[in-house]
Amino acid sequence: MRTIRTTTNISFYCRHSKVDSDGYAPVEICIIINGKRTMLSLPRKEKPNVFKNDCKKKSSEVYAFISEARKNIDRAMTDLLRYGQPITTYTIKEYVRNGGIRTYTITDLFDTFLKENKTSLVTFQKYRIIQRQFCSMFGGEKEANSISSNDINLFYSYLRSTEKETTAGAKMGKLKTIFKYAYEGGRIPTFPFSNIHISKGEPNKVYLTETEIKAIADKAIDIPRIAQVRDIFLFQASTGLSFSDMADTETIMEKNGVEYVQGRRKKTNVEYTAIVLPKGIEIWNRYNGKLPLLSNQKYNAYLKELADICGIQKTITTHTARKSYASVLYQKGVSIGVIAKMLGHTSEKTTQRTYAFLTEDNVLNEAAKILK
Repeated sequence: MRTIRTTTNISFYCRHSKVDSDGYAPVEICIIINGKRTMLSLPRKEKPNVFKNDCKKKSSEVYAFISEARKNIDRAMTDLLRYGQPITTYTIKEYVRNGGIRTYTITDLFDTFLKENKTSLVTFQKYRIIQRQFCSMFGGEKEANSISSNDINLFYSYLRSTEKETTAGAKMGKLKTIFKYAYEGGRIPTFPFSNIHISKGEPNKVYLTETEIKAIADKAIDIPRIAQVRDIFLFQASTGLSFSDMADTETIMEKNGVEYVQGRRKKTNVEYTAIVLPKGIEIWNRYNGKLPLLSNQKYNAYLKELADICGIQKTITTHTARKSYASVLYQKGVSIGVIAKMLGHTSEKTTQRTYAFLTEDNVLNEAAKILK
């Protein structure tokens, strides 16, 4: 079995920059393991000059204190090794703080990640959903460092059997991010995703053509709630806004004769600037800027009724409007790069991957023009 060599360096400090009003500063220990460094304040204060003089005197209390601290670090490394825990700056620090080994559970893994990594509310909630699913399978109190590649594959199989491949892939991507954070931070000894291949699946290609959008706009609808949902959908298809971002839209701006909406996406905090197509302006003015929004769940349910009433043979969702907006712009000659900015994507590659069907349609349309 291959032995992993651990290089450890320990040193003590009592810095002038941290002295209190009485001239005392905390005694700190600097731990460097395999190039990674952490500082830990010890339960003792000294005057920096006294500490500097006494830390090498074997007869002094300071020398006895730091000697005991060194022994504590040695005990920590021995115990961690005995119980199969990783020897890292994080585990050593936790050992000293807690007076022994503290089990790092799956619940700890999610909680520490979400505490130390700021996310939008929408993304935060998605991580919590993954946490509930993962903990329901393995238990929240299970040690995070005991999760193996087999466990990850088992969870992935469960997701693929219960959800769409794209959804399963997205959740596995977030789970991988959490375990990578734990591994790189020294919280777990191995990275269980090393040999895991995550399929992102084929992007959903459902979008509406301008003809289909016009059919929805022109359809006479007598049911008030469906008529309002139709207006919300048409506004989305005229702005490319996601459902959550649409709720934050307060005004439509105008510059050089172009009307547009601007803001930051709730999901990614990426800035977007999207032109508003004429139908969107009409709907915005009809409601005086107060769109009759409802819950995402009800909205998607009513959109199915809308599709049936209008004779649309496609499954329409809130994302369909966003894809339809991108499709209309692309067919009018707007570049992928500009569409990415309008949709608030983090990069042009995201747009190319998610809206790959745009390129396919463009190839067919260009070919049709040549043949004609």
